[in-house]
Amino acid sequence: MATATPDAIYVNEAGLAERCSSTAAATQVRDGFAFSATDDRLFAMGWPHVRLVVAEHEDDDDPITPIKEMLADEEERPYTVVWPLSVARRFVRALGLPIKYVEPKDAASVLKSGAPVTADEARILLTQAVNRVGYNDQELMVHLVLLLEAMVGPEVVLDAAVSTLEALPQASWAQRNGDAGHVIFQLGFVMLRASPTTASEYSERLRQLYGRTTGDTRPKSEQMDALDAVVNGSEGARRGGGRSREFYAHVTGAPELIAQVVADSDFAPDVRFVFLGGEPVVEAMASQWKEYDHAAFLADLGRIRSPQVVSVVAAMLASSKVKKQAKAWLQAHSAYTQPVLEATAKGKGKGAARAKAALEELFKSK
Repeated sequence: MATATPDAIYVNEAGLAERCSSTAAATQVRDGFAFSATDDRLFAMGWPHVRLVVAEHEDDDDPITPIKEMLADEEERPYTVVWPLSVARRFVRALGLPIKYVEPKDAASVLKSGAPVTADEARILLTQAVNRVGYNDQELMVHLVLLLEAMVGPEVVLDAAVSTLEALPQASWAQRNGDAGHVIFQLGFVMLRASPTTASEYSERLRQLYGRTTGDTRPKSEQMDALDAVVNGSEGARRGGGRSREFYAHVTGAPELIAQVVADSDFAPDVRFVFLGGEPVVEAMASQWKEYDHAAFLADLGRIRSPQVVSVVAAMLASSKVKKQAKAWLQAHSAYTQPVLEATAKGKGKGAARAKAALEELFKSK
């Protein structure tokens, strides 16, 4: 069991899902979308665009080395959703420095402190991140915002970020600021996990901010593109990112558009897009999974109750780096997967052949 700490609010998936009923995401829950009620709620809350912090972890003995790896190595970064709290505290202090591009040597002084992150400190870190006009790696900036949310809560993050943005001079919106853009875009996910009243308040403040900053001519900058995408749905995503897939992660109620964006993308989308676009997105992903981390892909996609997911996992069973995991997944969900495979096996083509092979592999011993 996780140890209670003052700066660890999101500590595990079950605990996060339990918060759903009191958040803005409660109205977006689709029961039966996933195999578990917990996952149904996590997807409504923006999964996997959230972070969890663990108070007791094997990396606690050396929390500094993983941070250096996060800052220096884009290919082999040790954490995605789940972070050791001892590492997360130091990481946010490093990424929140008032430095345009944070490197390990710049963060040496703050890496020494493993003390809990307070709400006041979180506000300072976010303010510095927005004001510094920086160009740190997008993934690192995402971690900064979402880790602070996991530690001090969505209300503090929204208040700090939005208040800072509101105080920016008009001219700054025409000055390119990658870090501010990354912070703004994550606020769309943070609002899902705030109370309905809080989410409504900050959504309106961001909308008013967009109106004030655009005027007669919309400025061209990363922060303006992100703000447009967060407050203006599909039209804002088009203006901000064109056909760039990631800009559509806040677009709801337009599954056909999401499916088309994913189909046109050269990159496999995260499972947030399956929640937004449904079966056509899974179908598009079925032709993309081989290019990516098979284990991570299966772990995320395998949460979703979908005939197309069963077909993808059957393909993984036939040829992938995770055959053992694929077999275990199909067996664990056999009440659902077996009828799907049997129906698919009656057809023709590669899908039918894979379904037949999967059925033989899974149930030959029964």
